[in-house]
Amino acid sequence: MAKGIMYIDGQRVPFDGEKNVLAVIRKAGIDMPTFCYYSELSVYGACRMCVVEDERGKIDASCSMEPRDGMVIRTNTARLLKHRRMILELMLSSHCRDCTTCEKNGSCRLQELALRFGVRHVRFKDTRPHYEIDTSSPAIVRDPNKCILCGDCIRVCEEMQGMGILNFAHRGSDLAGNLDPKTSEEIMKLLEQINERGTTVLVVTHNKEIVNAMKKRVVTMHDGVIVSDEKEGEYHEA
Repeated sequence: MAKGIMYIDGQRVPFDGEKNVLAVIRKAGIDMPTFCYYSELSVYGACRMCVVEDERGKIDASCSMEPRDGMVIRTNTARLLKHRRMILELMLSSHCRDCTTCEKNGSCRLQELALRFGVRHVRFKDTRPHYEIDTSSPAIVRDPNKCILCGDCIRVCEEMQGMGILNFAHRGSDLAGNLDPKTSEEIMKLLEQINERGTTVLVVTHNKEIVNAMKKRVVTMHDGVIVSDEKEGEYHEA
């Protein structure tokens, strides 16, 4: 484990085994904004809110940087403030804006950081398509219109739950979090594990191989959504 001294915003901060610069910054008592970082999960580095500036003016995400002895960084420069405001504005531009009627109003991290960094106006139009709220699961209600692509749900599903049934879908501006269509063998193995718990799983796929492999376990199928449980049921092609 690395040991040494860092200089953060002019403050001398010792480190001993912290896995990244972000952990050292928080050790120094500095409230660094993040959306996608949790110490118990793998580092993803998607939101870029935790960027810092070094003595050469280089900007990088602190969650992805290893601390080095003698490292000098700043966490709150004018460049970084502009950078964070732009990220928040872009997030809000592709986010539904029903904040006053949203049940998370007042306890929303995106709302909190937008207020903190003074984002009062969004200059960009929302060009993303509108999605219906997904209430097909007995456990969760999923609103794709509020997804900020932080990847938290995907990593929790993979690394903490050990299921790995969530993943990103599509590319570029169409990127979205979705259930991951794997091979039929992986799907069936996953279903066996889930069915031992007596729960229901939704598998979103248009892969006919997976559909055919699951026919005896399928209860309903509609628009590529397969609802499967531990009991045999009828197979209905939508």
